[in-house]
This record gives sequence, C-alpha cells and structure tokens, in this order.
Amino acid sequence: MHTVTKILVVLATLFAVALSALTIAFASNAQALRDAVGNERSLRQGAQNDAAAANAKAAAEESKWREVYSTATARALELEGLVNSLQAERKTLQDEKRAAQQDAERNKNEIAELRVATQTQATVIKSTTEELTALRKNVADAARRETELVDRLNELDGQRQVLAQNVRALQEQLAEAKLAVEAAAQGRTVGSTDRPIEASQFISTRVSRVMKDAAGNDVAVIAEGSRAGLKPNMRLTISRDGAFVANLILTSVDTGEAVGRVEKLGREVSVSVNDTVLSRVN
Repeated sequence: MHTVTKILVVLATLFAVALSALTIAFASNAQALRDAVGNERSLRQGAQNDAAAANAKAAAEESKWREVYSTATARALELEGLVNSLQAERKTLQDEKRAAQQDAERNKNEIAELRVATQTQATVIKSTTEELTALRKNVADAARRETELVDRLNELDGQRQVLAQNVRALQEQLAEAKLAVEAAAQGRTVGSTDRPIEASQFISTRVSRVMKDAAGNDVAVIAEGSRAGLKPNMRLTISRDGAFVANLILTSVDTGEAVGRVEKLGREVSVSVNDTVLSRVN
C-alpha cells in the first residue's frame, strides 16, 4: 500500500472518528438544546404571564393614577379659581385700603382745616364778643343819654305847653278885649257872667261831629256831657297830634253829649272829627 494511501486511510479513519464524536456530541447537544428550548419556552410563557399580570396591574395603576390625576386636575382648577378669586378680593381690598387711606388723609386735612377754621371762628367770636360788649356799653350809654334827652324833651315839652297855655291865655284875653271893645262901641258892657269858666277836673274826649250854626260859625259836638262834669259856658281845648287847634266854648250840655262854638282866635284852622278835646286845669 502506498504511503500516501495509508496516510489518507489514517486521515479518513481519524475523520470518521471525529465525525462520530461530532455526531454523538451533536445528538447530545440537540437534546440539551431541545430541553433548553423547552425551558426557554416555559420561561417565556411564564414571562408573558408575568408581563400580562404586570400589564394588568399597570393598567389598573394607570387607571387609578388617571383618576387621581383627574381629581388632582379638578382640584387644581378649583384651587386656581379660588386663587383668582382671592387675588381679585385682594385687589379689591387693596383698592379699598388705598381709598380708606385717601379718605383718612382727606379727613385729616379736613380736620386740620376745621381746626384752623375753629381757631379763626374763636378769634372772630372773641372779637365779636368784645365788639358786642362795647356795643352793649354804647347802647347802655345811648339809652341813658336817650333817657336824659327824653327827660329834657319832656321838660322842654312841658315848658312849651306852658308857653302855649300862656299864648292861648293871651289870645283869649285879646279876644275878650276885642269883644269888650266891640261891646263898648255898641253901647253895652261885658259882664263877668259872659266870661267862660274853666273845668275843675281833668276831662278828655273827642269831637264826634262838626257843623255850622245859623250864623255860619263852626260848631262842634263832643262825646261827653254833664255826667263827666261839663257845664254850659265851660271852655275846653281842641288839639290834634299834641298841637293846639282852637278853643271850644260849650253852649249846650246833655248827659252824654255837649255842643260848643269853636273859637279859632283869629287863626286859619279847621276842626275835624276825632280831634282831641281836653279840659285845662289851672
């Protein structure tokens, strides 16, 4: 046998042995692989089951957390609305605070102005009080002066009335003298019985009517008579507003009424209804 062939036979034998070993190893490895694959499949199924359970649990957790998230979101929105409301209320309170501060400042200024006005008024009142005191003193002085002047005027008026009485007496004397002259010219004398008499008491009345007698002379009727003490030929004084007008010589006297002729003593005067009629007491 050739050496090469021997070598080839040996190599073939070695190759066969190696192939047998490989076959045995492959068969052994194939069973191990089948066991491994079965185990792997079992593990994969268990893993899938675990994954499914985990997914279910995760889904439940997700649903739970979604609900929690939804609740939290709603609560967050509620809190956001509450925050916005509180912010709006805070802004309103801040505005009210500013307004209150402005009002307080304005009130403070008004109080200061009122204090100044009060002080001014106090000064004015004090000045006014002093002026009123001075005015009262002046009024009192003026009243005292007025009283003195009134007393003086009354005194002067009394003197004037005395002078007027004297003038009327002189006028009456002149009238009587004139009558005496006329009587003497006519050849007769004037007796004492023709002289008018004066009232012995104070009498005050008014003219109720004025008329003319047959000779055209003024005749006055007064609202008092004999019950007041009036008598025929009694002389009374007619005045108006305190001023002498004429004399009234009674010619006829009744109980409550009297008639007399008006003596103007040469003056251009007229007697009117409601003129004052007074007696002259010596």
